[in-house]
Amino acid sequence: NVVSLSLSLICLGPLVLKKAHHVHVVQTPFLVIVAKVLALLWGAKLTMEVQDLWPDTLVATRTVNSARLLSVVDWVCRSAYRQCSLIRVISQGFATELANRGVPSEKIRVIHNWIDDEVHRARPAGTAEFEPKLPSGFKIVYAGSIGIPQALSVVIDAAELLRDRPDILF
Repeated sequence: NVVSLSLSLICLGPLVLKKAHHVHVVQTPFLVIVAKVLALLWGAKLTMEVQDLWPDTLVATRTVNSARLLSVVDWVCRSAYRQCSLIRVISQGFATELANRGVPSEKIRVIHNWIDDEVHRARPAGTAEFEPKLPSGFKIVYAGSIGIPQALSVVIDAAELLRDRPDILF
């Protein structure tokens, strides 16, 4: 997906996108390479948003085991960080880790992912316009990304082991 997006951006971007004063890459360090070309072409600033630390994510999810490939990914990430004028991270821990990797701290901005708890506040029982009638019992709910790193097969295996327990619902 990243390769096809990169090729599309590099080939079609200059033709179909309006000139930008600012190019912001969300997440994937590999897209910084293409974004840098567009930023240079347009004389734009380049910034990046980091929500996963690479290659750490690849190691943690066991997506890549090759030390050589991980070192290439690390090199791409460090190069991406050098190319950007500012880098937004989602936690102080990320900021500290990027600084430990040589990213100047003045380039790093911590802007937490957040939710407006005034708007999304839990309502007292009986006040919601619609209260679903849920069966009684212990309920297990997964609400997150679904992909290889989440290893949801573990949840399916657990559900299979507990299939004879009507008091536990998945």
